[in-house]
Order: sequence, then C-alpha cells, then structure tokens
Amino acid sequence: MMKIIVADDDKLIRYYTQSLIAEVMNEPYEILEAANGKALIDLCLQHSPDIAFVDIKMPYVDGISAIDQAKMSCPNTNFVVLTAYADFSYAKRCIRLGVTDYLLKPIERETLEKVLNDLKIKINKENSFDNLKFQHKVISLFNNPNLGNLCKDVDKNIEHGDFLYLEFFILCPNYDEIYHSIYSKLSNELGDLADNLLKYGNKNTLFHSKRGNLALVIQLVNENQDYIIHSINLILKEYNRNCNISCLSTKSSTLTHLFENAAKINQKYTCIFANKTGVVYDIGAATFGLSNDDFAFLERFSKVISAFIDGNEPEYTIHIKNILGHTQMNVLNINFNELQAYTNKITGQNLEEQSPKPFFKELLALGESLKINISQSSLDKMDLIKEYIDKNYMNDIGITNISEIYKLSPNYVSKLFHEKFGTKFTDYLTNIRIYNAKLLLASNSDISIKTVSSMVGYNSPRHFTNIFYKLTNMYPSDYKKNDYRSTSKNTDRF
Repeated sequence: MMKIIVADDDKLIRYYTQSLIAEVMNEPYEILEAANGKALIDLCLQHSPDIAFVDIKMPYVDGISAIDQAKMSCPNTNFVVLTAYADFSYAKRCIRLGVTDYLLKPIERETLEKVLNDLKIKINKENSFDNLKFQHKVISLFNNPNLGNLCKDVDKNIEHGDFLYLEFFILCPNYDEIYHSIYSKLSNELGDLADNLLKYGNKNTLFHSKRGNLALVIQLVNENQDYIIHSINLILKEYNRNCNISCLSTKSSTLTHLFENAAKINQKYTCIFANKTGVVYDIGAATFGLSNDDFAFLERFSKVISAFIDGNEPEYTIHIKNILGHTQMNVLNINFNELQAYTNKITGQNLEEQSPKPFFKELLALGESLKINISQSSLDKMDLIKEYIDKNYMNDIGITNISEIYKLSPNYVSKLFHEKFGTKFTDYLTNIRIYNAKLLLASNSDISIKTVSSMVGYNSPRHFTNIFYKLTNMYPSDYKKNDYRSTSKNTDRF
C-alpha cells in the first residue's frame, strides 16, 4: 500500500491537499500529516513513505532542511515541494536535493493528478525491480545446498522484517494430472495473489521447493498476514472439493531463519494427513500434540498413499500390513476423521470404519483393485500413447483424456507407462515440451516467451517459465540470449 505524507503548517492546506489526493488516487494508499519540519523528519524515519508533499515555510525546521535530513533515513522517498514562493534560490536547493517536483500553491487537481500518475509509474517500476532482486535472493538461498556466507550476505543486503514461507502439498487420485491441471491452475492463482500483494508493498516470490511443491515467500508489511492467509484459504477451499491441498507455513524475522524453519516443514510434512485440508496451518500448530509415535505412524501412512497413487499393489499391501503389525493404535493422537477424509478423496471410495484397525483392514481390501493383469494389447497401447504425446504435446492433453481415448483407467496407464519406458507420464510430457521449447528459443532470437509457451502447450507463461527453470536451471529469456544454436538441435531429447 502506498504511503503518502502531507507536510504543511496550515491545517486547511493539509485538508485541501488530502481531498485532492482522494479524488485522483485509484489504488490503496495511506496518508499521514505533519504540521512542521520536525514532525516530517520523525514520520519519514518511522514510515519510509513513498511520496511526501512538503511546504517550504514551516516552524522548527523548514521544509528544504527537513527533506535534507529525512533523505538520510528514507532515500527512496519521492519528495514534492508545495510552496507559495516562486523563488529561484529555493528551486536550486530542491534540485540539489533531488526533489521530484516543485509545485506552486494553490495546486490544481489536474496538476496533482499528473504528478501522482507519473510517480505511481516510477514507484511501480522501482518496486518491480526491487521484487526481482528479492526473488533472486530467495531462490538462491532456498536452492543452494552450501549456505555458508550466502545466508549472511542475504540478511545483510535486505531489510529485516517478518517473512512468511508457505509450502503447498497436493494429493489427488490421478497424480500424473497435477502438473498439467491442478498444479498449473494453483500456480496461476497464487501468482495473481502475489502480483496483488506487490501493490501493497509485499515483496514475494513463487517457486518450487526441493520436494517439487509450490512454495511462496512473502515479506510482510502493515501487519497484513491475516489478509494473506484468508486469501489463500479462499483459493484452497475451491480446490479441495476434488483433491487434497494442504498448506504448511512458518514465519521468521530473517530469511536465513526462514530457510531453517522451512526445513522443519520438510521433516514434519506428514502431519498434513492428520489435519484438515484447504487451510493454511503454521507448522507449530499443525504438529502440536503429535508425538514421535504419531510421526512414525504418519510416515508409514504416507507410503501407503504414495503406493496407491503409483498403482503399486505389492508395496501398498506391505505398508498397510506394516502399520497393522508395528503400530500401537491406542497410543496415537491422530485425528482419524481427517485421515479418513484424505483417504476417501485419494481412493475415490467411501470408507466408513472409524476405529483405526478396522479402517486399515478396510483399506487393505482395496489393494485387490490395484492388481493388474497386463496383457500384450495394453503394452502395445503404451507405444500408441507415447506416439500420441509426441504428436500432440502442444495441445491441452493429460492422462485422463488420453486414458479415455485408449479405453484404459488413468492409474493403469500411469503404471504401465512408467514400467515400459522408465519414466512417469507427466515427466515425459513435460520433458518433450521443454525440449521443443529449447529448439524454438535457439532457432529464433525474436520469438517471445509467451509465444513459445503457447506453442509447446502451456497457457501460462509464468508456469512455463517455472517448469523451464526447474528442468534447465535457466530462465527461457536467459537461454534465448545465449548461443545454443549449435548444440540444441543435436542434443538427444532426454
């Protein structure tokens, strides 16, 4: 949110200026008043405003001297002088101080509107550039295994405050659909939220965690954490009708500590199975009351879920029997209602048993549905599916609609495709898209990222950029700038 100070010893002038600002501002802002130069200096020190309208003739400290002192604490503030004196000596002093504009009273509405519009454009550009630097620092920190002095440098070179880390865990029956549908849509919605937060001064970056999940880091301002959490809860609520999306969060006063706290989320992420989906949980609240026995159980349960998603019946059965044989159910502090809700969405069943042992025996019986009698015709269809992907990767395709075309179940296709080609369906589709994107970028230096994104099957350039970076460790724009023409066309696909 933009912060504006109006500094003038005349109360009526302050009121008049504020009224004009209210008429022409079309975005959120906060306004503060200063009745003298000393008050202006103090307010700048406390609030680091984006814009300050300053009268020259004020008591205690004159406006120009106040600007000179205030610039030491807030060098990025845009100072606009409002004065009734068309004095060249004043103008020269203002120029030396780097004052943004010099306006004579009484200021007209059209003049103020133009000044504010010009300043908004300038400030938005500066904020976007600052946010880009913030993004690079965060991504470097979270992707560098050897932190060393990097952590110290990150904390030295960025203003301190409260930083919020959120990681999103997505589980659904047809896991190969995640990247192309749920993952992509969630990424877009979180990206839109991130863009909106930037208008309120929240620097942020959306990226992939080391687990492959979406992660969002936000620098909090104006105590707006509750608004952010509420906004994310609304997004998650829409998705959790058909799948399980959980969000674990942590907060810290430095990025280094935030990184350390985020590592705790990775260590304790299995707590998502014992908590309600579609709600942002602080990692401390989500793990409260859970013992080592609980986490040992949840770790085993997560393997059951993974085996079901992969269609791996032997491992699925082994992990359930392991739970039944090695878990003292009576000592667990697990919310089995939430555990059951997770399981029902993932399996597509309506398991009714509430007690732990009967619940897992009921779950064990589902293993029969995962046993597959692989026929030669099914294996032949995998070759046809692979060929279909090669020819249609640029279209809106996914494992569900391909399964319908070849009259097979999505889990069946996922299992057979992986067994025959040694790679997951979604990984193959993603790799072939990025391979062709690299060819396009290398063959045409004038082509836009948006065009390339569309030509290889991604509706969102943001999502395409994230995927490209994850697979190549480079942004598409950087790849295009470098000369890969001699190597790209002669490189094997994978």
